[in-house]
Amino acid sequence: MWGFEPAMSRHAARRPSQGSPGTTAWEGRPRYLKLLPLGEATHLVSNSSFRTVGSELVYADRASGRVCAETVRSRSDIPESTTSAMDGYAVRSADTTDASRSDPVRLRLLPASTRIRKGEATEVSTGERLPAGSDAVLRVERARLGGGALVVSEPVPRWKNVSLSGEDVRAGQVIFRAGSVISPAGAALLISAGVHRVRVARVPRVGIISVGRGLTGFRERRPGKTVNNYANLLQGYFEEFGATATIVGVADGDGPAVGRAIERASRLFDILVTVGGVSVGRGDLVPESVLRCSGSKMIFHGLRAVPLRPAGLASVKGRPVVLVPGKAVSAALAFFEVALPVLNVISGLEPDARRAVLLARATEEFANDRPMDAFLLATLENSGGVYSARPLGWGSNLQHNLAIANGFVRLGPRERVPAGGTLPVELLGPSQIARIPG
Repeated sequence: MWGFEPAMSRHAARRPSQGSPGTTAWEGRPRYLKLLPLGEATHLVSNSSFRTVGSELVYADRASGRVCAETVRSRSDIPESTTSAMDGYAVRSADTTDASRSDPVRLRLLPASTRIRKGEATEVSTGERLPAGSDAVLRVERARLGGGALVVSEPVPRWKNVSLSGEDVRAGQVIFRAGSVISPAGAALLISAGVHRVRVARVPRVGIISVGRGLTGFRERRPGKTVNNYANLLQGYFEEFGATATIVGVADGDGPAVGRAIERASRLFDILVTVGGVSVGRGDLVPESVLRCSGSKMIFHGLRAVPLRPAGLASVKGRPVVLVPGKAVSAALAFFEVALPVLNVISGLEPDARRAVLLARATEEFANDRPMDAFLLATLENSGGVYSARPLGWGSNLQHNLAIANGFVRLGPRERVPAGGTLPVELLGPSQIARIPG
Protein backbone atom coordinates (compact mmCIF):
# COMPACT_ATOMS: atom_id res chain seq x y z
CA MET A 1 0.00 0.00 0.00
CA TRP A 2 1.32 3.37 -0.96
CA GLY A 3 1.52 6.28 1.45
CA PHE A 4 -0.54 8.78 -0.51
CA GLU A 5 -0.93 12.35 0.65
CA PRO A 6 -3.72 12.95 3.15
CA ALA A 7 -7.15 14.05 2.05
CA MET A 8 -7.47 17.73 1.29
CA SER A 9 -9.55 20.00 3.47
CA ARG A 10 -12.86 21.21 2.14
CA HIS A 11 -11.25 24.61 1.49
CA ALA A 12 -8.30 23.27 -0.47
CA ALA A 13 -9.93 22.45 -3.81
CA ARG A 14 -8.07 24.07 -6.70
CA ARG A 15 -9.34 25.13 -10.07
CA PRO A 16 -7.04 24.89 -13.06
CA SER A 17 -6.41 28.28 -14.54
CA GLN A 18 -7.34 29.17 -18.12
CA GLY A 19 -4.55 28.05 -20.45
CA SER A 20 -2.63 26.00 -17.86
CA PRO A 21 -0.73 23.08 -19.43
CA GLY A 22 -2.84 19.94 -19.52
CA THR A 23 -5.90 21.58 -17.94
CA THR A 24 -9.16 23.18 -18.95
CA ALA A 25 -11.05 26.05 -17.33
CA TRP A 26 -13.96 24.50 -15.51
CA GLU A 27 -16.05 27.05 -13.57
CA GLY A 28 -16.78 24.73 -10.69
CA ARG A 29 -16.82 21.36 -12.51
CA PRO A 30 -14.78 19.51 -15.12
CA ARG A 31 -15.73 19.74 -18.79
CA TYR A 32 -13.94 16.66 -20.02
CA LEU A 33 -17.01 14.43 -20.31
CA LYS A 34 -18.01 14.04 -23.97
CA LEU A 35 -20.09 10.99 -24.76
CA LEU A 36 -18.48 8.91 -27.49
CA PRO A 37 -20.13 5.99 -29.36
CA LEU A 38 -18.64 2.64 -28.36
CA GLY A 39 -17.47 1.91 -31.90
CA GLU A 40 -15.45 5.13 -32.00
CA ALA A 41 -13.90 4.33 -28.62
CA THR A 42 -12.81 0.90 -29.87
CA HIS A 43 -11.36 2.53 -32.99
CA LEU A 44 -9.33 4.90 -30.82
CA VAL A 45 -8.01 1.97 -28.77
CA SER A 46 -7.12 0.07 -31.95
CA ASN A 47 -5.22 3.03 -33.38
CA SER A 48 -3.54 4.10 -30.16
CA SER A 49 0.22 4.38 -29.83
CA PHE A 50 0.38 2.63 -26.45
CA ARG A 51 3.60 0.91 -25.51
CA THR A 52 3.36 -2.82 -26.01
CA VAL A 53 4.41 -5.19 -23.26
CA GLY A 54 7.38 -6.58 -25.20
CA SER A 55 8.16 -10.28 -25.47
CA GLU A 56 10.09 -13.10 -23.85
CA LEU A 57 11.11 -16.67 -24.62
CA VAL A 58 9.32 -19.44 -22.71
CA TYR A 59 9.58 -23.20 -22.91
CA ALA A 60 6.90 -24.79 -25.09
CA ASP A 61 5.44 -26.69 -22.14
CA ARG A 62 4.78 -23.35 -20.38
CA ALA A 63 3.27 -21.55 -23.37
CA SER A 64 -0.41 -22.40 -22.82
CA GLY A 65 -2.52 -19.26 -22.42
CA ARG A 66 0.22 -16.95 -23.69
CA VAL A 67 0.02 -14.67 -26.74
CA CYS A 68 2.41 -15.78 -29.48
CA ALA A 69 4.77 -12.98 -30.55
CA GLU A 70 6.41 -14.55 -33.60
CA THR A 71 5.78 -16.70 -36.63
CA VAL A 72 6.47 -20.31 -35.60
CA ARG A 73 7.26 -23.06 -38.12
CA SER A 74 7.31 -26.76 -37.40
CA ARG A 75 10.80 -28.18 -37.17
CA SER A 76 9.69 -31.70 -38.06
CA ASP A 77 6.97 -33.66 -39.79
CA ILE A 78 3.99 -34.68 -37.65
CA PRO A 79 3.87 -37.62 -37.37
CA GLU A 80 7.62 -37.76 -37.69
CA SER A 81 7.34 -41.26 -39.18
CA THR A 82 4.52 -43.39 -40.58
CA THR A 83 2.67 -44.88 -37.59
CA SER A 84 -0.27 -47.10 -36.78
CA ALA A 85 -3.51 -45.20 -36.16
CA MET A 86 -5.10 -48.18 -34.37
CA ASP A 87 -4.23 -51.08 -32.13
CA GLY A 88 -3.98 -54.08 -34.43
CA TYR A 89 -1.68 -55.90 -36.81
CA ALA A 90 0.67 -54.48 -39.43
CA VAL A 91 0.24 -56.24 -42.77
CA ARG A 92 1.13 -55.96 -46.45
CA SER A 93 -2.10 -54.91 -48.17
CA ALA A 94 -1.18 -57.01 -51.22
CA ASP A 95 -1.30 -60.14 -49.03
CA THR A 96 -4.96 -59.48 -48.12
CA THR A 97 -6.40 -58.68 -51.57
CA ASP A 98 -8.16 -62.05 -51.93
CA ALA A 99 -9.18 -62.49 -48.27
CA SER A 100 -12.84 -63.28 -47.57
CA ARG A 101 -14.95 -64.90 -44.85
CA SER A 102 -15.29 -68.09 -46.84
CA ASP A 103 -11.62 -68.16 -47.85
CA PRO A 104 -9.54 -66.26 -45.26
CA VAL A 105 -5.85 -65.55 -45.64
CA ARG A 106 -3.47 -66.83 -42.97
CA LEU A 107 -0.37 -64.69 -42.26
CA ARG A 108 2.53 -65.90 -40.13
CA LEU A 109 2.46 -63.87 -36.91
CA LEU A 110 5.86 -62.55 -35.91
CA PRO A 111 6.84 -61.26 -32.49
CA ALA A 112 7.56 -57.53 -32.32
CA SER A 113 9.41 -56.84 -35.55
CA THR A 114 10.79 -53.82 -37.39
CA ARG A 115 10.26 -55.46 -40.81
CA ILE A 116 7.74 -57.85 -42.33
CA ARG A 117 7.92 -59.74 -45.59
CA LYS A 118 5.38 -61.41 -47.85
CA GLY A 119 2.94 -63.56 -45.87
CA GLU A 120 3.90 -62.07 -42.50
CA ALA A 121 2.22 -59.79 -39.91
CA THR A 122 3.14 -58.32 -36.53
CA GLU A 123 1.22 -56.70 -33.69
CA VAL A 124 1.34 -52.88 -33.38
CA SER A 125 -0.12 -50.32 -31.00
CA THR A 126 -1.63 -46.93 -31.73
CA GLY A 127 1.14 -44.42 -32.47
CA GLU A 128 3.79 -47.10 -32.95
CA ARG A 129 6.10 -46.79 -35.95
CA LEU A 130 4.88 -48.99 -38.80
CA PRO A 131 7.34 -51.83 -39.53
CA ALA A 132 9.21 -51.63 -42.82
CA GLY A 133 7.47 -53.60 -45.58
CA SER A 134 3.97 -53.06 -44.17
CA ASP A 135 1.49 -50.54 -45.55
CA ALA A 136 -1.76 -51.21 -43.65
CA VAL A 137 -3.13 -52.15 -40.22
CA LEU A 138 -5.88 -54.64 -39.51
CA ARG A 139 -7.80 -53.41 -36.45
CA VAL A 140 -7.60 -55.76 -33.48
CA GLU A 141 -11.41 -55.92 -33.38
CA ARG A 142 -11.43 -57.38 -36.93
CA ALA A 143 -8.63 -59.91 -36.35
CA ARG A 144 -8.66 -63.62 -35.48
CA LEU A 145 -5.69 -65.64 -34.27
CA GLY A 146 -5.12 -69.34 -34.69
CA GLY A 147 -2.18 -71.68 -34.72
CA GLY A 148 0.41 -68.91 -34.57
CA ALA A 149 -1.18 -67.15 -37.55
CA LEU A 150 -3.22 -64.02 -38.14
CA VAL A 151 -6.48 -64.98 -39.87
CA VAL A 152 -7.62 -62.19 -42.23
CA SER A 153 -11.21 -62.41 -43.52
CA GLU A 154 -11.39 -59.20 -45.55
CA PRO A 155 -9.11 -57.10 -47.76
CA VAL A 156 -7.18 -54.38 -45.93
CA PRO A 157 -6.62 -51.45 -48.35
CA ARG A 158 -3.23 -49.77 -48.58
CA TRP A 159 -2.65 -47.18 -45.81
CA LYS A 160 -5.81 -48.28 -43.98
CA ASN A 161 -5.61 -47.32 -40.27
CA VAL A 162 -2.22 -45.70 -40.85
CA SER A 163 -0.98 -42.15 -40.12
CA LEU A 164 1.48 -41.17 -42.83
CA SER A 165 4.63 -39.19 -42.06
CA GLY A 166 3.83 -35.48 -42.36
CA GLU A 167 0.12 -36.21 -42.76
CA ASP A 168 -0.78 -33.69 -40.04
CA VAL A 169 2.02 -31.10 -40.33
CA ARG A 170 4.98 -30.78 -42.69
CA ALA A 171 8.38 -29.58 -41.53
CA GLY A 172 8.60 -25.84 -42.24
CA GLN A 173 4.83 -25.35 -42.12
CA VAL A 174 3.59 -22.31 -40.16
CA ILE A 175 1.78 -23.51 -37.03
CA PHE A 176 1.43 -20.19 -35.15
CA ARG A 177 1.49 -16.53 -36.09
CA ALA A 178 2.09 -13.49 -33.92
CA GLY A 179 -1.10 -12.33 -32.26
CA SER A 180 -2.61 -15.76 -31.61
CA VAL A 181 -3.34 -17.18 -28.17
CA ILE A 182 -1.67 -20.54 -27.54
CA SER A 183 -4.11 -23.12 -26.18
CA PRO A 184 -3.17 -26.31 -24.26
CA ALA A 185 -3.51 -28.21 -27.55
CA GLY A 186 -1.32 -25.56 -29.17
CA ALA A 187 1.39 -26.06 -26.58
CA ALA A 188 1.26 -29.81 -27.25
CA LEU A 189 1.57 -29.09 -30.98
CA LEU A 190 4.70 -27.00 -30.35
CA ILE A 191 6.28 -29.90 -28.50
CA SER A 192 5.38 -32.38 -31.27
CA ALA A 193 6.75 -29.94 -33.84
CA GLY A 194 10.14 -29.93 -32.16
CA VAL A 195 9.84 -26.33 -30.95
CA HIS A 196 11.75 -26.12 -27.69
CA ARG A 197 11.07 -22.46 -26.85
CA VAL A 198 8.67 -19.91 -28.29
CA ARG A 199 8.56 -16.11 -28.11
CA VAL A 200 5.42 -14.79 -26.42
CA ALA A 201 4.13 -11.45 -25.20
CA ARG A 202 5.32 -10.68 -21.70
CA VAL A 203 2.65 -10.98 -19.01
CA PRO A 204 1.08 -7.49 -18.70
CA ARG A 205 1.48 -5.71 -15.37
CA VAL A 206 -1.57 -3.78 -14.20
CA GLY A 207 -1.78 -1.31 -11.33
CA ILE A 208 -5.12 -0.37 -9.74
CA ILE A 209 -5.62 2.85 -7.77
CA SER A 210 -8.90 3.75 -6.09
CA VAL A 211 -9.70 7.43 -5.76
CA GLY A 212 -11.96 8.82 -3.07
CA ARG A 213 -12.26 9.70 0.58
CA GLY A 214 -13.15 7.18 3.24
CA LEU A 215 -11.84 4.12 1.36
CA THR A 216 -9.70 1.35 2.77
CA GLY A 217 -8.26 -1.90 1.45
CA PHE A 218 -9.76 -5.31 2.19
CA ARG A 219 -6.90 -6.32 4.48
CA GLU A 220 -6.69 -2.93 6.18
CA ARG A 221 -10.40 -2.39 6.84
CA ARG A 222 -11.08 0.13 9.59
CA PRO A 223 -14.25 1.35 11.32
CA GLY A 224 -15.95 4.13 9.40
CA LYS A 225 -14.14 3.26 6.16
CA THR A 226 -15.60 1.70 3.01
CA VAL A 227 -13.76 -1.38 1.75
CA ASN A 228 -12.20 -0.79 -1.64
CA ASN A 229 -13.69 -3.99 -3.11
CA TYR A 230 -14.08 -2.73 -6.70
CA ALA A 231 -10.30 -2.82 -6.97
CA ASN A 232 -10.49 -6.52 -6.04
CA LEU A 233 -13.22 -7.01 -8.67
CA LEU A 234 -11.01 -5.57 -11.40
CA GLN A 235 -7.96 -7.43 -10.15
CA GLY A 236 -9.88 -10.70 -10.59
CA TYR A 237 -10.93 -9.85 -14.15
CA PHE A 238 -7.42 -8.87 -15.20
CA GLU A 239 -5.88 -12.01 -13.77
CA GLU A 240 -8.49 -14.20 -15.47
CA PHE A 241 -7.23 -12.79 -18.76
CA GLY A 242 -3.59 -13.53 -18.02
CA ALA A 243 -2.33 -10.26 -16.53
CA THR A 244 -0.77 -9.71 -13.11
CA ALA A 245 -2.73 -7.03 -11.28
CA THR A 246 -1.57 -5.14 -8.20
CA ILE A 247 -3.86 -3.08 -5.98
CA VAL A 248 -1.65 -0.06 -5.39
CA GLY A 249 -3.84 1.62 -2.80
CA VAL A 250 -6.18 4.56 -2.26
CA ALA A 251 -5.53 8.11 -3.41
CA ASP A 252 -7.67 10.48 -1.35
CA GLY A 253 -5.87 13.80 -1.68
CA ASP A 254 -6.62 16.87 -3.78
CA GLY A 255 -6.21 17.03 -7.56
CA PRO A 256 -2.42 17.61 -7.59
CA ALA A 257 -1.87 14.82 -5.05
CA VAL A 258 -3.97 12.38 -7.06
CA GLY A 259 -2.10 13.45 -10.20
CA ARG A 260 1.26 12.76 -8.57
CA ALA A 261 0.05 9.33 -7.44
CA ILE A 262 -1.12 8.50 -10.97
CA GLU A 263 2.11 9.73 -12.56
CA ARG A 264 4.23 7.80 -10.08
CA ALA A 265 2.29 4.55 -10.57
CA SER A 266 2.18 4.90 -14.37
CA ARG A 267 5.95 4.38 -14.47
CA LEU A 268 5.65 0.95 -12.85
CA PHE A 269 2.87 -0.72 -14.85
CA ASP A 270 1.91 -1.47 -18.43
CA ILE A 271 -1.67 -0.38 -17.66
CA LEU A 272 -2.86 1.83 -14.83
CA VAL A 273 -6.51 1.71 -13.77
CA THR A 274 -8.18 4.35 -11.64
CA VAL A 275 -11.43 3.43 -9.86
CA GLY A 276 -13.86 6.21 -8.94
CA GLY A 277 -13.69 9.98 -9.30
CA VAL A 278 -14.30 9.97 -13.06
CA SER A 279 -17.66 11.71 -13.44
CA VAL A 280 -18.31 15.46 -13.56
CA GLY A 281 -18.97 16.35 -9.92
CA ARG A 282 -16.72 18.64 -7.88
CA GLY A 283 -15.14 15.63 -6.16
CA ASP A 284 -14.42 13.80 -9.40
CA LEU A 285 -10.76 14.69 -9.67
CA VAL A 286 -9.35 11.97 -11.88
CA PRO A 287 -9.72 13.49 -15.39
CA GLU A 288 -8.16 16.73 -14.24
CA SER A 289 -5.51 14.89 -12.22
CA VAL A 290 -4.46 12.72 -15.16
CA LEU A 291 -3.97 15.79 -17.33
CA ARG A 292 -1.66 17.27 -14.70
CA CYS A 293 0.79 14.44 -15.42
CA SER A 294 3.75 15.11 -17.67
CA GLY A 295 3.24 13.68 -21.15
CA SER A 296 -0.46 13.05 -20.60
CA LYS A 297 -3.30 12.96 -23.10
CA MET A 298 -7.03 12.32 -22.72
CA ILE A 299 -8.06 9.89 -25.46
CA PHE A 300 -11.73 9.92 -24.55
CA HIS A 301 -13.83 10.58 -21.47
CA GLY A 302 -17.41 9.47 -21.59
CA LEU A 303 -19.23 6.75 -23.54
CA ARG A 304 -22.67 6.95 -25.12
CA ALA A 305 -23.89 3.96 -23.15
CA VAL A 306 -25.30 3.32 -19.70
CA PRO A 307 -23.99 2.54 -17.15
CA LEU A 308 -20.62 3.40 -18.76
CA ARG A 309 -21.05 7.12 -19.33
CA PRO A 310 -18.21 8.30 -17.04
CA ALA A 311 -15.63 5.75 -18.25
CA GLY A 312 -12.58 7.00 -20.10
CA LEU A 313 -9.11 6.35 -21.38
CA ALA A 314 -5.98 8.47 -21.20
CA SER A 315 -2.26 7.97 -21.69
CA VAL A 316 0.73 9.08 -19.66
CA LYS A 317 4.01 8.92 -21.58
CA GLY A 318 2.64 6.22 -23.85
CA ARG A 319 1.16 4.06 -21.10
CA PRO A 320 -2.64 3.63 -20.94
CA VAL A 321 -4.63 4.89 -17.98
CA VAL A 322 -8.15 3.43 -17.85
CA LEU A 323 -10.72 5.56 -16.01
CA VAL A 324 -13.30 3.28 -14.36
CA PRO A 325 -16.47 4.43 -12.56
CA GLY A 326 -16.68 3.63 -8.86
CA LYS A 327 -19.78 1.44 -8.99
CA ALA A 328 -19.80 -2.35 -9.24
CA VAL A 329 -21.71 -2.98 -12.48
CA SER A 330 -20.22 0.08 -14.16
CA ALA A 331 -16.71 -1.02 -13.16
CA ALA A 332 -17.24 -4.56 -14.47
CA LEU A 333 -18.62 -3.36 -17.80
CA ALA A 334 -15.84 -0.77 -18.11
CA PHE A 335 -13.38 -3.64 -17.82
CA PHE A 336 -14.92 -5.52 -20.75
CA GLU A 337 -15.58 -2.46 -22.94
CA VAL A 338 -12.43 -0.39 -22.25
CA ALA A 339 -9.81 -2.20 -20.18
CA LEU A 340 -9.93 -5.58 -21.98
CA PRO A 341 -9.52 -3.99 -25.45
CA VAL A 342 -6.52 -2.05 -24.11
CA LEU A 343 -5.06 -5.21 -22.54
CA ASN A 344 -5.50 -7.00 -25.87
CA VAL A 345 -3.84 -4.25 -27.91
CA ILE A 346 -0.73 -3.92 -25.75
CA SER A 347 -0.41 -7.74 -25.85
CA GLY A 348 -0.46 -7.85 -29.65
CA LEU A 349 -4.10 -8.87 -30.12
CA GLU A 350 -7.05 -7.19 -31.81
CA PRO A 351 -9.18 -5.04 -29.45
CA ASP A 352 -12.17 -7.42 -29.62
CA ALA A 353 -10.13 -10.59 -29.00
CA ARG A 354 -10.89 -12.95 -26.12
CA ARG A 355 -14.60 -12.20 -25.98
CA ALA A 356 -16.91 -15.15 -25.45
CA VAL A 357 -20.43 -14.66 -26.84
CA LEU A 358 -23.35 -17.12 -26.76
CA LEU A 359 -26.66 -16.89 -28.60
CA ALA A 360 -29.54 -17.35 -26.18
CA ARG A 361 -33.32 -17.28 -26.17
CA ALA A 362 -34.83 -14.54 -24.01
CA THR A 363 -37.09 -15.98 -21.30
CA GLU A 364 -38.62 -12.52 -20.86
CA GLU A 365 -38.33 -9.16 -22.57
CA PHE A 366 -35.01 -7.32 -22.66
CA ALA A 367 -35.81 -3.62 -23.02
CA ASN A 368 -33.86 -0.38 -23.37
CA ASP A 369 -36.03 2.75 -23.15
CA ARG A 370 -33.08 5.14 -23.31
CA PRO A 371 -31.93 7.20 -26.32
CA MET A 372 -28.47 5.58 -26.13
CA ASP A 373 -26.98 2.11 -25.87
CA ALA A 374 -27.58 0.23 -22.63
CA PHE A 375 -26.00 -2.84 -21.05
CA LEU A 376 -28.09 -5.29 -19.04
CA LEU A 377 -26.81 -8.13 -16.88
CA ALA A 378 -28.21 -11.58 -17.57
CA THR A 379 -28.21 -15.08 -16.15
CA LEU A 380 -27.97 -18.06 -18.49
CA GLU A 381 -29.25 -21.63 -18.41
CA ASN A 382 -28.34 -24.53 -20.68
CA SER A 383 -31.03 -27.01 -21.69
CA GLY A 384 -29.72 -29.67 -24.02
CA GLY A 385 -27.27 -27.30 -25.64
CA VAL A 386 -29.85 -24.51 -26.06
CA TYR A 387 -29.13 -21.45 -23.95
CA SER A 388 -31.77 -19.21 -22.41
CA ALA A 389 -31.17 -15.75 -20.90
CA ARG A 390 -33.03 -13.89 -18.18
CA PRO A 391 -32.46 -10.16 -17.58
CA LEU A 392 -31.51 -8.99 -14.10
CA GLY A 393 -32.72 -5.83 -12.42
CA TRP A 394 -31.31 -2.54 -13.65
CA GLY A 395 -28.74 -0.69 -11.56
CA SER A 396 -25.13 0.43 -11.78
CA ASN A 397 -24.18 -0.72 -8.28
CA LEU A 398 -26.10 -3.96 -7.71
CA GLN A 399 -23.30 -6.18 -6.47
CA HIS A 400 -25.48 -9.23 -5.86
CA ASN A 401 -26.82 -9.11 -9.41
CA LEU A 402 -23.26 -8.87 -10.71
CA ALA A 403 -22.23 -11.87 -8.59
CA ILE A 404 -25.01 -14.11 -9.94
CA ALA A 405 -24.83 -12.86 -13.56
CA ASN A 406 -23.13 -14.95 -16.25
CA GLY A 407 -22.98 -12.25 -18.87
CA PHE A 408 -24.38 -9.04 -20.28
CA VAL A 409 -26.44 -7.88 -23.23
CA ARG A 410 -25.94 -4.70 -25.23
CA LEU A 411 -29.11 -3.09 -26.56
CA GLY A 412 -29.24 -0.18 -28.98
CA PRO A 413 -31.29 2.99 -28.35
CA ARG A 414 -34.98 2.13 -27.71
CA GLU A 415 -34.28 -1.50 -28.61
CA ARG A 416 -36.43 -4.34 -27.31
CA VAL A 417 -35.99 -8.08 -27.63
CA PRO A 418 -39.26 -9.87 -26.83
CA ALA A 419 -39.57 -13.08 -24.83
CA GLY A 420 -38.71 -15.93 -27.13
CA GLY A 421 -36.41 -13.77 -29.24
CA THR A 422 -32.75 -14.60 -29.76
CA LEU A 423 -29.94 -12.30 -28.64
CA PRO A 424 -26.16 -12.47 -28.10
CA VAL A 425 -24.94 -12.62 -24.49
CA GLU A 426 -21.30 -11.85 -23.77
CA LEU A 427 -19.88 -13.84 -20.89
CA LEU A 428 -18.35 -12.06 -17.90
CA GLY A 429 -15.09 -13.92 -18.48
CA PRO A 430 -14.22 -17.45 -19.69
CA SER A 431 -14.85 -19.03 -16.27
CA GLN A 432 -18.56 -18.25 -16.55
CA ILE A 433 -19.20 -21.19 -18.86
CA ALA A 434 -18.67 -23.50 -15.88
CA ARG A 435 -21.25 -21.55 -13.85
CA ILE A 436 -24.14 -21.94 -16.30
CA PRO A 437 -26.60 -24.50 -14.89
CA GLY A 438 -27.83 -27.17 -17.24
